[in-house]
Parts: sequence; structure tokens; C-alpha cells
Amino acid sequence: MLTGQLLDRRYLIGQRLGQHDDSELYAATHVLVHKPVIVRALTSAANVKRFQDEARALTARRTDRIGLCDFGLFAPHALPAMVFEVADDVTIDELLTYLREQPRTPETT
Repeated sequence: MLTGQLLDRRYLIGQRLGQHDDSELYAATHVLVHKPVIVRALTSAANVKRFQDEARALTARRTDRIGLCDFGLFAPHALPAMVFEVADDVTIDELLTYLREQPRTPETT
């Protein structure tokens, strides 16, 4: 569980919001700009390539409500994670729908 941890000296992890595939979703704050974000952290190192391919596909799916704003292996654990900017009123169900509707490429199936 990541709650309370600081990823990459930028993202302070808050409450766990749910799960999607082999990742967990957390409310977080970008501490340098005091902006709320959602962090999706991979829970299994076996799927890093697929997770990276999924992040690439999500860059093209930015909406006015949800968009991928960062991806990487975040310190201190080299944790693969995606960071999303979301509108203030986005629900966890809306985010999960957004993630499920992502087009799958041959690399992500």
C-alpha cells in the first residue's frame, strides 16, 4: 500500500481509490504545485511492457475531464505508475470506464 508515501519527490499518495487490472488507483497531490491527481501504480513487475504500451495509447485519449500527465518508474521503489489530471468532479467509476475503454493495441492484448 502506497498511502502516505512520496513518489519521485512530487506525488504525495493519499487514499486508495480502487483497482484496475493489475494496478491500484490512489488520490494524490503534486506537492510542488498543490494540484490533485490520480496515481495508477502497477502491482506486478511482470507486466511493465504492457503498462508502458497502455500509457502510450492513453496519451492520445485525453479528454476535457481526464488525461494522462506523467508516466515513469517513480522513486523510491522504481514503481511503474501513471499520473492523471482529472476534473474536480470525476468519479472513480468514470475513471475506471475511461481506462476500460482504452483501445487495445497488439502490444497491450
